[in-house]
Formats: sequence, structure tokens, C-alpha cells
Amino acid sequence: MKIAGRNTWIVIVMVIIFVLSNIAYGAQSSDSVIITQSVANCNNDGVCDSFENYNVCPNDCSAPTSTPPAVPPPPAGGGGFTERPSIRFEISDVSIDTDTDSVTIMVYTNKIASVNLEWGDSMGYGNTLLSTDLKVIHNFFIDNLEADTPYYYRIRATSIDNETAEYKGAFRTKTVRKEKVVLNVLDFKAIARDSDIELVWRNPKDENFEGVRIVRSDKFFPIDPYAGKVVFEGRGNRYADTDVEIGKVYFYTAFSFDSNGNFSSGAIAQAMIVRKPLEEVVVDDEGDVVESPTLYPPFNILEVIEDSPIVSPEIDKLSLRDFDIIQRGHLIEPVKGKVIVDVEKPFKIRISYNKVPEVLKSIIVRIYKDQNKKEKISFLLRVDDKKTEYKATVAPLEDVGIYDMEIYVLDFKHRKLKVLTGSIVGVRQAGVKSGATEEIYDLEGIGVYTSMLFLSLILILILYRIIKKMLVV
Repeated sequence: MKIAGRNTWIVIVMVIIFVLSNIAYGAQSSDSVIITQSVANCNNDGVCDSFENYNVCPNDCSAPTSTPPAVPPPPAGGGGFTERPSIRFEISDVSIDTDTDSVTIMVYTNKIASVNLEWGDSMGYGNTLLSTDLKVIHNFFIDNLEADTPYYYRIRATSIDNETAEYKGAFRTKTVRKEKVVLNVLDFKAIARDSDIELVWRNPKDENFEGVRIVRSDKFFPIDPYAGKVVFEGRGNRYADTDVEIGKVYFYTAFSFDSNGNFSSGAIAQAMIVRKPLEEVVVDDEGDVVESPTLYPPFNILEVIEDSPIVSPEIDKLSLRDFDIIQRGHLIEPVKGKVIVDVEKPFKIRISYNKVPEVLKSIIVRIYKDQNKKEKISFLLRVDDKKTEYKATVAPLEDVGIYDMEIYVLDFKHRKLKVLTGSIVGVRQAGVKSGATEEIYDLEGIGVYTSMLFLSLILILILYRIIKKMLVV
């Protein structure tokens, strides 16, 4: 029997350590966003409080006094030495970066140390975070906080020499900015009948809702409530448009509005009355029509409009990530083309005005409520008054499930510039916060981790077989 050489064993052990360390690193890595907001550490009231010291607050605290240590005599035979004064361990600085529902606390010490952070909505704290790594900068991130709420914290640090220091403070989370939101109507449909087009919809369950204005055009969907012919205005949910011609396409946009005259982005629908071909019309012996003319099924105008011959680089590089989806003031990041929303809350879709060129005419969003794409929510993204963004606020989806989404970007001649597709995953939960998409899709991360672990086990088995062959010769 021949035993494997020492170098071979070293290589095998190094490979195993490398694989396992990569798995551990992948499981622990994360991203964070920090919003800077300065917090003063001194109140400059002339009193040296427990969280102040002379180095940070010289206006409030006196310089420390101490008895100088005894200096030993110089060594015999000439020469000399200098003894360094000891440095007092302290928490040298604390920075606070707040958001509406989270905070980042950076703790700086003048010696490498471990740090214990206690925090809560009262001086009793109640929550604890611990950074055991010995270093001079410690980063703490706390989420799931309430907006516009004061919180208190206490920091206790222990240096490598077992010295201790303490720091107390407080912060307030940011206030959620309220904006004027008018929800679009739901399930807006245009149904072509024998001689008219029936319009049906559901009004949003919104206390600010005042009524609906429906505007019609035979060119394309009206993009604001003052463009086109007003066919209906009121609080109803059904209207028959009789002023129509057979064979002509009519485009309708329904704008909800509140008591202050603010309008929604607009829900859209289209229809066209088409009679049966002459040979399919049934008449009696006297030539009278027995069977009433029937109608062709509804069509999707966006599927038949032509592509634009010229697409600018700005439009061509657009992706789903350029469109922000916001719910309860929190940005929801897409993961693999999917976003998670609470079906019981409205949500906003927007894109920065600067991301699209002036050649753009309109942006249409369609959210399909079934796999056959028969039931859908169609609406416009409307430019705000200051021309900073295209936006729309969508009423609660109500039903849990997966909704396919299409975004059509059209030019001023109503030609397609870009079509983006994705999915909305509707769930029922108390609220979707920033990063919730990553949390919900953490199963995918677990799947990747499991795959890495499985591959590592296979590698270890292969190494085991190699070692076994090397041991038995």
C-alpha cells in the first residue's frame, strides 16, 4: 500500500476549504442603500451629558485630568527612552441615515472593538444587535420601522483591551410624502353592439372619488381629459354611446377625478361595430332581415399597429427596471421580471421623464387578470404638470395571483417603439416594504445555495474516490 504524499493532501484540503468558504460568502453577501442625513452629537448646553465627552464636545465637557505616571530612571551607561501616553478608549463618532421605514447607524471607535446596539421606541429599548467583529467601524441596518416615529438607542463598545464605552442617542424616521392620488376606474370595457357601443366600468373605492369623465376619439386614445369629445361625465358606471358609425374604430379614455379637479392617468378601451358579410345575413321571403346583425369579437389595437422604423438608443435600452413600482411609499424592485404587490392596496407605476426622448407620444400599460388574456386592466401613464415623470396609480388588484404585464411605448404617430413584458405577483399581506421582493423571492436564493451545496458534495465525493485510489495501490 502506498500513502499519498504530503503535498497531495495539502492540495485536497485547500480545495475543500475554498469550496466551503465560497458557499458561506454567497449566503452572507447582501446589498444596502444608505440615505445620508447628519445628526449632531453635541447639544452645546454647557453641561457634559453622559453621551458627550471632551474630544467630541469641548464646549460642554472639560479636558480630562490625570496624574502623570511615574517615569523610571534612564538606563545606566547613557542613552534614554520615551514612554507613549495611553489613549483612552471611546466611541469617537456615530452617524445616522434614516428613511421612512429604516435606519443605518454607523459606529466609529478609536480602537478596534466589538459593539452592542440596543434600540426601541422608548428608553427601555427592547431590541438588540451585536457586532462581534473587532474593528473600528461598525455598520447596523434596521428596517420595518414606522414612518415619522422617534426611536432611541444605546451603544456599548468593548475594546480589544477590554475597555468599555457607552453612547446614547435618538433619531426620527422620515415622513412619507403624500401626493394627490386619483385612482383609475376598474374593468373599463367598450362593447360593440348592433348600433351603439356600451361602456361599462367599476368606480374605485376611494373617498376622494367625485366622478368619471369619458373622452372619445377616432384617432387614438385621448391622453388627457381635455383632448377629444366628452361622451360622459358623472358618477355612474355604465353608458351607451349611440353617436357612432359602423366600421369605424372608437378609442375611449376614462378619467376619474376628485373634488379638487385632479384627474387620474386614464383607463382605456376601444371598439368597432362590424356587420356580418351580406351572405351571412338571414332574410325572409319578403326581404326583411330575420336575424339581427352580429358583431365580431373585440380586438387589441396594440397588436395590429405597426412598429416604428426608427428607434432611438434611449428607447431601445429601456427595460422593466426603468419603471418604478411603488406601494405605500416603498419602491419594489423587480426580480427576474416579477414584482410583488399587496392586492389590497393601490400602487403606482412611473418612469422618469428624462429616460424617454421627446419623440415619445404615450405609454400604455396592460395588466392581464387571467391566463387567456381576456380580462385586463388597460391604462395610460400620464405626464405630470412639471414634466418630471410619466405615472399612473392603479387601484387594488383585489385577487391573489400572477398577472402578466405589458408596457407599450409609442411614438407621436402611434407606432410601437418598445414593448416590455413582465409579471406582477399579487399577495395578501399587511404591506410591501422596500426589499420585500427580495425577501419573498428568497426561496430562489435558497435554491441557488442548495445547488452550490449539492455540487460541492459531488466534488467531495469525487475527491474521496481519488483519495481512496491513491491509498490503495
